[in-house]
Amino acid sequence: MLIACVRWIFTMLFTKIWGLKIYGREHVPMAGGAIVVANHRSNWDPLIVGVALPRMVYFMAKEELFRNYFLGMICRILGAFPLQRGKVDKVAMRTAFGILQRGDLLGIFPEGTRIRRPGLGRFHSGAASLALRLGMPLIPIALIGTDRMGKGGLPIAVIGEPIAVEKGKPTPERVDEVNDMIRNEIEKMQGAHRSQ
Repeated sequence: MLIACVRWIFTMLFTKIWGLKIYGREHVPMAGGAIVVANHRSNWDPLIVGVALPRMVYFMAKEELFRNYFLGMICRILGAFPLQRGKVDKVAMRTAFGILQRGDLLGIFPEGTRIRRPGLGRFHSGAASLALRLGMPLIPIALIGTDRMGKGGLPIAVIGEPIAVEKGKPTPERVDEVNDMIRNEIEKMQGAHRSQ
């Protein structure tokens, strides 16, 4: 009930006040585990992705966010869990595996941090490695204008069709191949919706 209430508040905030447009909700499978991957421009991005999807999504979030009591509480209510960046966080990885294996959605920003310059940043290996280890599909999301909300920009979230990933060892070559597929889909969606 609390999650539904908080979700409704943010849905109203983003769609009615800031004019968030959402495309491609029909591409999200209504059952089964999948990894949601989006570009990262703003601190609002996890909440925007959560509002855009018709299902609950559990995000890996940098542990620094949980040090602030209020922000940490909101993160936990919305299903986020802490990730220690810069090292292999075994607790976070076990949590991520559990989310996917029980058939839920896991949200990851492959760039690892907000990218303030034009274009996409370098993708880290986490999302691709998890997808390969478990044979999980990836749901790409292109976020456009989320860094300009409240400054005259209208945010857009474009959800792409799931990318099937065959289960296998996450070698550097295969991780790069999966990351390239994610990058290409996000760039394609960004290009199509910027030109509208």
